[in-house]
Amino acid sequence: MSILDRVERARVVASSPEPLEAPGPTRATGGGFSILLPFGGVLFLWYTVVQDLNVASVVGLANAFICLRQIGRGIRSRDSGPITLTFWSFSLMWLCVAPLAQLDARQLPWPDSLMDEFYVEAQLLTTVALLSFAAGKFIARRRAAPVASDRGGDESKVEAGRGKSGYGRMWIPFAIGLILALPVLAVTGGVAGRFATRDDVGSAFAESGISAANGDTIQLFLLNRLPAAAALVAAYAASHYFFQYARQTGRDRGGPLIILVLGTSLVVLLANPFSSSRYIAFGAIAAILLAAVRIDSAKRRLIFTFLCVVGLLFVYPLATWFKRESVQSSPFRGFPDTFFTVDYDGYQQLVNSIYFVSENGYTFGKYVLSAGLFFVPRAIWEGKANPASIDVAHSRGYSFQNLSLPIWSEFYIDFGIIGVIAGLIAFGFISGRLDLAYYLRPLSTSAHMCVLVAACMFGFLRGPLGAQVIFMGSVATIGYMVYRTPDRDAARRNRVVER
Repeated sequence: MSILDRVERARVVASSPEPLEAPGPTRATGGGFSILLPFGGVLFLWYTVVQDLNVASVVGLANAFICLRQIGRGIRSRDSGPITLTFWSFSLMWLCVAPLAQLDARQLPWPDSLMDEFYVEAQLLTTVALLSFAAGKFIARRRAAPVASDRGGDESKVEAGRGKSGYGRMWIPFAIGLILALPVLAVTGGVAGRFATRDDVGSAFAESGISAANGDTIQLFLLNRLPAAAALVAAYAASHYFFQYARQTGRDRGGPLIILVLGTSLVVLLANPFSSSRYIAFGAIAAILLAAVRIDSAKRRLIFTFLCVVGLLFVYPLATWFKRESVQSSPFRGFPDTFFTVDYDGYQQLVNSIYFVSENGYTFGKYVLSAGLFFVPRAIWEGKANPASIDVAHSRGYSFQNLSLPIWSEFYIDFGIIGVIAGLIAFGFISGRLDLAYYLRPLSTSAHMCVLVAACMFGFLRGPLGAQVIFMGSVATIGYMVYRTPDRDAARRNRVVER
């Protein structure tokens, strides 16, 4: 065994996982926190946000209680990683707190006729989705190998070898990003064009004859989503190499530092908030931060959750400044007025989705299947559906189409309440397995995929699937190419043994 092997092995074993929930006083204290947080949070929302208590707001408060309860449990439980904490933070602010404010003021983000008959149903749809995700997470937890440790039994540790998985394949996202950067710069007006507003970037594509309205989705994918996805993975891989492997092994940091600078430069060029969606830009930043710091303690999970909530309350609405010049010249609407902006239209689109189904019936997989098979070009699949938000907007007579659409809206449109339950259980199960790998097997392929998926979660949860799966799927595919591990090496580095 080489010196590098011994250093990396010592590092991983020294930081070997503790029980998923620590027994004794720590567990009791954490249990009190996870109870006080939801009750205190709901009382605070009732006192500060809800003035007119009705059935819809009562269900909304119950949804907030579910999210706060899961956040409290996630902070104290070591099997909750970046995906789970992001899901509950986003759901709390976007589909619990914001709807409570909108219902109380009877003011929805888009100027639209109020459809009171669907308000309670939309809230209950969120309730089912949240409980289904929690059920999927519970199943993943109970099927994990170290169940005994969760019950206060023996601890587990990770036995690892060199741990260089993926470092030799970092060239893949760098190559994709650098190759595609040339045509991207040519189309969007050079380096300066990458720091104009997003509307200017869209106009540059249109002037070059590339438009989604004309069916140029392949060109847009190659010159927009794929370069940004490659930049995100490159920045994560370079950051992980610099902050984790190079630092722990004591190797010369000149080379890793150059790689880190190159990776972050790709993000600045191809995934900055001027030329890319807010979710892409902030997802790239999140990937770099998660590569530098593992959220493997209660304190770090608390800080991570706090940053998610603050980001949704303030940073996310402020980032509309990058979109167009008219926004840059208008004053920022502070809290709680920000809940009445189109940045928080998720609840309204839940209502619109229920209306869409009442008028057109279920579509039996039309939108979910088209989103999942995003890589199939429309030239081959003539009946491939547009993102569901476009048809939902059309059914409401909207003149705009850039709507959000929470993921359980699409499951409901395609398969009804059964689709919501099945889809969110599956999503919760996959998220739970990835989060467990992040904690128990930090050098595994699944652990790296956990971070990359978490970095795309805000956009994915916002929807629509037909638009967001393209980016997340590209990130996941490139990330798997980098971090895929042969079975023999994975077993040698990541097998979990009980003391």
